[in-house]
Amino acid sequence: MRRLILEDPFSRSAIWSRNLAVFALLVAIIGIALARRGLDPTAALAIVGGAMAIAGLSILFAFVAMIVIWNKGYRGIGIAVGGLVLSGLLLAYPAYLAVQARTVPPAADLSTNLDDPPQFMTTDKAREARHGHVPGPMTAAAKALETKAYPDLDTLTIDDDVDAVFAKVRKIVHRRHWQIVDEIDPSDAAPGRIDVIAKTLVMGFPADLVIRIAQSGDQTLVDVRSVARAGWQEPGSNAARIQSLIDEIDAATSRS
Repeated sequence: MRRLILEDPFSRSAIWSRNLAVFALLVAIIGIALARRGLDPTAALAIVGGAMAIAGLSILFAFVAMIVIWNKGYRGIGIAVGGLVLSGLLLAYPAYLAVQARTVPPAADLSTNLDDPPQFMTTDKAREARHGHVPGPMTAAAKALETKAYPDLDTLTIDDDVDAVFAKVRKIVHRRHWQIVDEIDPSDAAPGRIDVIAKTLVMGFPADLVIRIAQSGDQTLVDVRSVARAGWQEPGSNAARIQSLIDEIDAATSRS
């Protein structure tokens, strides 16, 4: 006669934790993918925010499962831990952004030159590439915020010919896979300008940049202005975008 071996049941809370964590991951991927394909930032953030809420619920179920498993000896500790870890990873980046937001001001409009911020081109080509969007002049409030939060952003001065610098800047823009919406070669009468669209690393939210390359005696002055279109942006991304570009231009021109 065979003996019937009864095994302890699985914790339902553990199974719910795992399933919710997987569902949250899928929703987050869909939200990010749609954002990178041009979905309105508000809608994209609502989808990703929903995924984060589901991940939080998954963590709650994981803790409930651990309590039940400890008290009743049910199986499923591995499943509960898996749900907890996956949900924790999903919430790690938003948690990092939340911490950053408390220390880094959300500056949507920054420039290396506050006395004379570069202006964006309003040509038909530029308007078409931006779908009619043209950033306006930099406001006094934006200048005041930058002065307080990002005092190190400054014009880059290069001991090189303006045409040579313009060519190197253009190569850097292409290397970064930024979309050039329009450009003007430098001349004796006016500085060169390159208007581009860049995107944030994770969500792919667009930001408009204008790079101005002007001759000043025997030197060339490079100024950059970056304006984030989304009402929400990854904290510090605007300043980091400008500073990394300035550093790369400086390094490229220093090697010549």
